[in-house]
Amino acid sequence: MTTTDQDELRDIQAVARIDAVPTILEIVARTTGMRVAAVARVTDRTWTACQVLDRLGFGLQPGGHLQLEWTFCNEIRQHGQTIAFGHASRHPV
Repeated sequence: MTTTDQDELRDIQAVARIDAVPTILEIVARTTGMRVAAVARVTDRTWTACQVLDRLGFGLQPGGHLQLEWTFCNEIRQHGQTIAFGHASRHPV
């Protein structure tokens, strides 16, 4: 685990105690066709993985961070609008 923030650590532990999360991540991955699915803690400055299903070998683990600006979560947080696309690698943005 790479996080040192106590609030992050508390949230990661809380998500880990929810038995349904792995099943939910599995359903999300199957439904979307994505090979990585995660529950994340998102603030105005950070994106922290709380639980991860990683079939891509991306290397993301609980406590890991992504640069907030790279995430869909940041877009949604800023604009409050749904992001939807059929095929990510074919989407112009």
